[in-house]
Amino acid sequence: MTKARVTEFVNISKGDALAWPAVARRTYPSAVNAPMESIVTSFVKNSLAISNHLIGVLTDKLGLPAGTLASPHKVEGFSGCTARFIRAPSYPGLEGKTFLTVHTDFGSLSFPHNRLGGLQVLPPRSDQSFYVKPLPGHAICNVGDAPNIFSGGILRSNIHRVVPPSREQAQYERHSVVFFTCPNDTIELCAL
Repeated sequence: MTKARVTEFVNISKGDALAWPAVARRTYPSAVNAPMESIVTSFVKNSLAISNHLIGVLTDKLGLPAGTLASPHKVEGFSGCTARFIRAPSYPGLEGKTFLTVHTDFGSLSFPHNRLGGLQVLPPRSDQSFYVKPLPGHAICNVGDAPNIFSGGILRSNIHRVVPPSREQAQYERHSVVFFTCPNDTIELCAL
């Protein structure tokens, strides 16, 4: 019998990480609760700080009044902001397969962190794709669907897919952490 290759992940809401040890949305298993205060809450706070900085930069680059893109992303508001922890088994011999088909990310910004490859970006109006090589100490930033809508199409959602890591890396289990920054639940998505 062949061992099943299953990708596992857990999503932790921004609200729960920031409210810890109180429950804002839901409870989590002990494996998530144990590092909540020491690791998860810190990761969420740092991710929000980086997201807010980049949202300010995008606001400036678009020539919008200060705070225009920040106002739909209030930290205290309920939103789909999520920390996602992913564990994928090794996949030797599966080069050329696709794990996650072509898509854009929900929300405003996403920051995938990993050490193994697998992210493939597809530039607009091109049938060519390119791999994003993870760099130590760096994260990748994907622009999601909300800025595309807020900017009236000036900012484009990043089209990408996930494929097995390169042949040399395919033997390793892949661990990734992603933070998704989203507008507050009460915000209507429309061009600003």
